[in-house]
Amino acid sequence: MSGVEVLGLISAITAIIDATLKVYNAARDAKGLPDEFRVVAERLPLVKSTLLVAENGVENNPDQESTTAMKQLLKGCKGRARSLEKIFEAVIPSSSATKLQRLWAAMATLGKRKDVETLMKDIITDIELMASNHTLTATTRSRVVEIIHKKSPSKQEEPAPSNTISNKGSGMQNLHLGRGDQNVNTGSGPQFNRGTFKGSVNLYTPGQQDGVQD
Repeated sequence: MSGVEVLGLISAITAIIDATLKVYNAARDAKGLPDEFRVVAERLPLVKSTLLVAENGVENNPDQESTTAMKQLLKGCKGRARSLEKIFEAVIPSSSATKLQRLWAAMATLGKRKDVETLMKDIITDIELMASNHTLTATTRSRVVEIIHKKSPSKQEEPAPSNTISNKGSGMQNLHLGRGDQNVNTGSGPQFNRGTFKGSVNLYTPGQQDGVQD
């Protein structure tokens, strides 16, 4: 497969994206679509711009192994883009649609929400894999990675909250949290300090049920 064939596939995918966006933008009530459709429509221009960068950075004489792998990758991406276009055409009513047609279209979107979401994720994955293929120049591969990660940042998982507690009181205070040493206080003063726990901890004294006593 030559570099010209790679360019042809990339051009075909960008054309499908343009057609999909045209359907979305022509709808009178696109704002009433499920969030999944709106998010996909917002991400399609990113995919297109990344493909255009790749289109301008194809090697003059790529090796056979790289071009064969790129062919399979782009064919799969093209198929997913086409499926996405067909879903948009099927469920998004045109500006001239009747009220009944718009109602049926709205009902149809409910069964396609996960489909468009999955297709979009797979297309993004295709673009990321394309950045590792040596059919593209090294500069272009770096640029593709930069575009994808800059405009589609991943969310970092926030650590679970924790609380650090200590208690004071008079009289016998015994505490054991599992394995390890037992801390025993036979007089007044702190029983335990700088312990870290997840969740709620309640400490009681005899005849009192409202929480920690100082």
